[in-house]
Amino acid sequence: MCPLSLEIMEDPVTLCTGSGHSFERSWLQKALDRNPFQDPITNIRYEHKLTFGPNRSLKAAIEDWKQKTNYHSALIDSHFQRLRF
Repeated sequence: MCPLSLEIMEDPVTLCTGSGHSFERSWLQKALDRNPFQDPITNIRYEHKLTFGPNRSLKAAIEDWKQKTNYHSALIDSHFQRLRF
């Protein structure tokens, strides 16, 4: 679960600070657009702009969990509801 969106991540990334926190890419990008020098969880300020990279092992674990639990997003459900006549 992304600590910013509080939702299951689709595209998890790890902030390159050593904190070990992972986020949904789009939510972390929004946070860094507002404050590019500050970790959005620890609030530690750095002297350089923060960067992030893909968290492939977390993405694989989430995909595995989704498959095992037959998980599907509420967002997908809402799209199907709109398509019904």
